[in-house]
Amino acid sequence: MLLKLALQMARDDYEDRRERQRQGIELAKRDGRYKGRRADPKLRAQVIALRSIGQSIAETAKLAGCSVAQVKRIWASRDMSRAEAARHGAFVEDALTEADAGAAADVEQGAAELPEPAFLDDEGPSADLPAFIDTANIRSLYGWEPGETVEEAIARHRAKEGKTS
Repeated sequence: MLLKLALQMARDDYEDRRERQRQGIELAKRDGRYKGRRADPKLRAQVIALRSIGQSIAETAKLAGCSVAQVKRIWASRDMSRAEAARHGAFVEDALTEADAGAAADVEQGAAELPEPAFLDDEGPSADLPAFIDTANIRSLYGWEPGETVEEAIARHRAKEGKTS
């Protein structure tokens, strides 16, 4: 009897929290402060690339680690412009166009035909090669500031380097 009472109290508490959360989200949406989860541009690019090379929807979902419904949603919206990507919460600088995704798929298809890179030494590529830039490492490489695009951060960094040289 006591255990049933404790379980019922826990269930009521859980339902109350869920209801308050739902109400809070509803109010925030109305005020324009809540837009939902941000889109994942890397998952989007992966799904578009896999579908572009002819993978089935189910196989794409399995390889990308997402649901079949998510694959269908991404594939249906693959022509999304940068403005739409920004409206949906994607990183604008990471939003891929259909042409970019097609190019990525072409690279994937031709990857087996490409020879392995030849290095002059056993240590790999030269240190003077530019680092791969994305929103994850731009802060440490170029002092990226919130609200700034990747291109603006690089230009600001280069301008600062030009002044010190």
